[in-house]
Amino acid sequence: MKPGQDGVTRVLFRLIDWLNENDVENIFISSEIPSRNEQMTNYYEVPSIPVPFYKEYKFAYPGYKKFESKLKAFRPDIIHINSPCSLGLAAIKYGKKNNIPVVATYHTHFPSYAKYYNIKQLEFISWNYLRKLYNRCDRVFVPSISIMEELRDKGFKTTEYLPHGIDLNVFSDVYKSDKMEKSLDIEGKK
Repeated sequence: MKPGQDGVTRVLFRLIDWLNENDVENIFISSEIPSRNEQMTNYYEVPSIPVPFYKEYKFAYPGYKKFESKLKAFRPDIIHINSPCSLGLAAIKYGKKNNIPVVATYHTHFPSYAKYYNIKQLEFISWNYLRKLYNRCDRVFVPSISIMEELRDKGFKTTEYLPHGIDLNVFSDVYKSDKMEKSLDIEGKK
């Protein structure tokens, strides 16, 4: 996978496109700015280090001092975080300190990684950290009802279902292939 092409990044690119198409002023702050052909929005990259064993991703230095002046100049009405990493936590702290509503999108189900790698203690730590972080947000948008229900069962208080939607120009019956369905033994299935 090329850098900047994971699911979260694609969702963010669609959000950026929508904001720009609708003349909504925005600024994006990230530990890494994914490349795209055209200038999409106002970006500010904070200092970061590569994540060990996962060099495609970077971990932002904690604290909002690295982006505070940018946000003060921009004067946001709302802060939207897309990751529970140190940068997301810093954005929540900044929003709370400055009485700016903070919302989040729950993209990556980190506790399932701990289950997958069979590290039970990491699952417990993940749930505790995520619950504390996301419960500080005014709203947490979740793209799946089943994940939203799981989060609520785990004590997440501000979740709301908001599906990502499907781009019907890309995923359309126009591209349907009976031959491929037959080869995959999925005929007549959705």
